[in-house]
Amino acid sequence: MVEEAVSQLTDFGSEGARPTVQEEVERAASEFDRGTIKAYCAALVEHLEQAPDSLAELEALIVLGLAHPPMMSRYRIQIAQEGRRLAHLLEAAGMVDRAQEVLEIVSHEQPGNRRVDQDLASMMRRTGNVDRLVDRYVRRAEEAMADGRRRDAITWLREILLLDRSRSDIARMIRDLQYEEREIKLAWRRRLRIAGMLVVVAGLAAGVVFRELHIQSTYANLTPQMGNSRQDLQSRLNNLDSLINSNPLWLGMFQAGRERADLRKRIAELDAAAAQDALREADQRATRVLEAESARTKGLLLLEQRDFQGAAQEFAEALGVAPADWSERARVAADLEAISELTPEQVQRLRGDAR
Repeated sequence: MVEEAVSQLTDFGSEGARPTVQEEVERAASEFDRGTIKAYCAALVEHLEQAPDSLAELEALIVLGLAHPPMMSRYRIQIAQEGRRLAHLLEAAGMVDRAQEVLEIVSHEQPGNRRVDQDLASMMRRTGNVDRLVDRYVRRAEEAMADGRRRDAITWLREILLLDRSRSDIARMIRDLQYEEREIKLAWRRRLRIAGMLVVVAGLAAGVVFRELHIQSTYANLTPQMGNSRQDLQSRLNNLDSLINSNPLWLGMFQAGRERADLRKRIAELDAAAAQDALREADQRATRVLEAESARTKGLLLLEQRDFQGAAQEFAEALGVAPADWSERARVAADLEAISELTPEQVQRLRGDAR
């Protein structure tokens, strides 16, 4: 089975030049059924476990792996690693072109494998194929630029300069790509700054809206004015003062300010009215005190003249007009009570004594 696999996969059995590795891979991918592929793969893997440096068998396995990658995954075989080993064996056997072809195919299948690329570059340098290596790097750079991977393109172009420092066109391409890369970074930074500013502005706007809604809700939920008394008006005014002082700027402050001004005006009017009432009451009290003092004075004069009835009338009039807190009220009341308790005989005797 091993011999059949090697014969079928690497040598088409015809006379003449041996097919290239690429032709072998294409034939293995199209001309064998799944059962045959599985049988060939199992036989080759088993054989290589016993003789890992068997060149023909390793090449047949690599051809099979490049044509049918899932088979390599089943046996946990790293195609890049085994391809590098095959290239080393081919180069040691003097088949440098075939070794280089193997590395080129593996590199094409796994473009991100740096070890394969390094082996291929070293081999091309040793064999004097620098121009082919440069062309290869140019193609890699063009593919990277087409995919928008400018950094990868710059890396491949730098590899070209390491091989041929006279390529001024490559140096110019590197400068252009670096300039584009910087411009893209600057553009992204500008976009990020603009986006950041928009986020900040949006956050501030949202904060203003939420703050406005909160203040409006607080204003709407203030303790309502229960009546038109000064106490009710002052309570509502105190709540408005606290709200406005705590929130100096908000859209509804003009309405609250107008209400506060109206409350202050109404309270001032009530205070003015209360002051007028107090002044009027003071004037009335003073008048009543004067009237009471006048009646008391008259009563005392009549009492000296032993006109007890007239004195009693004046004292009664003084008590009637005097305010409740009049300082002479108790004395006048006592005098009036004393007069009322006099008997007619006492009145006659007092009048006689007076004569």
